[in-house]
Amino acid sequence: MITLHPAGPEDIEVVMQIADACGMSHTLSTENCLIAYDDSRPVGFTRLEFVSGIPYVRPIAVLPSERGRGIGKRMLSIVLAKFAEVRAVSRGTATEFYRNLGFERMSWEDVHPPYRQECNECPDKAGCKPLPMLHPSADEVV
Repeated sequence: MITLHPAGPEDIEVVMQIADACGMSHTLSTENCLIAYDDSRPVGFTRLEFVSGIPYVRPIAVLPSERGRGIGKRMLSIVLAKFAEVRAVSRGTATEFYRNLGFERMSWEDVHPPYRQECNECPDKAGCKPLPMLHPSADEVV
């Protein structure tokens, strides 16, 4: 059974192990982080960073062996229920995941400048094919 728990500072090793297994090499923290467990085994996490009150998903990660079970959708559904607007810079391979949850493409100009710069300077940008995504608030939906 999948359960979700807020991460604390003591969970940093769990977060880093999942990130490593998912090929993510940047430094993370457990602040604003939610960990998914299958019984007592950690299988994924998502973390939010806030810019002017708007949450950015940075990142969402599910162990490759656990993908397709709805774990990422469950984590992100909790985030979407709490916030009117949520943003993410999706790897190209995850674009459909975000679209299936109601995210839409947004302009690179609307991405927080340091995040935009991070993508522009990334040596894997061509392979990653990042795409800025927005889950609009209810009053923005047409």
